Amino acid sequence: MELLNTFGFGRLIKTVIPGFVIYLTICAYLDLAARAAGGPPIVLPFLWTSPIPFLGFAVPFAVLLGVLSNTVFFAVLSPMLIESHHRTCDAAFCQYEDEVKTLVKKVFAKRLLLSPDVAETFQRHADASSLLMASADLSKIGVVRESFWYYLEFQVNILLALWFAVPAIVWIGLALGPGRGLTPSLVAVAFATMLLVMFLVSQLLLTAARKNYSSYRSKRLSALLATASLADPIATA
Repeated sequence: MELLNTFGFGRLIKTVIPGFVIYLTICAYLDLAARAAGGPPIVLPFLWTSPIPFLGFAVPFAVLLGVLSNTVFFAVLSPMLIESHHRTCDAAFCQYEDEVKTLVKKVFAKRLLLSPDVAETFQRHADASSLLMASADLSKIGVVRESFWYYLEFQVNILLALWFAVPAIVWIGLALGPGRGLTPSLVAVAFATMLLVMFLVSQLLLTAARKNYSSYRSKRLSALLATASLADPIATA
């Protein structure tokens, strides 16, 4: 219970489930490599013979792999697939957001009685969101973030985990298909169907993640301005 209270159930779920999918996929890759080398599969049969120890090993690895997946999300996928799309498709809102942030920095520079040169440097380097948070109700801002980001991160992380599993599925089909009496044409149809389903699932998850991000940016800016204004009317005057 203490672990759940510390990290939150939502944080664990959005990390562990994609991490567990990646963990199972890595196990499949290891067994496929062992089979290709002429040996028997080792890892996944352990799941059937000793499920409790297998799952015991899986939990810490799933957390670690989920954290790594989240790192890839923030470092690569979010800027490339989410933020750039938001900048392109919600250009009007982004312009409005930039104008509001510029105004906020000008107001704070004026309140701090900065000289023109220092004020220009301040406006170039200061973060408007942080300035507003100084007088905003952070609990309400946190609620806005939790309402969108947990779903957004889970959607992109599970998408990453599923695509990581696709080569393993293809490898399994190529390795086991002929031995199960599947003709090359049937294997090709199965692969094409899988890729089509993955494409549709990807579009669904990515569209939902992008909508979550756009909604989050809009509601976060509104919440920052509203709570900061109520707490300190001069800050947004």
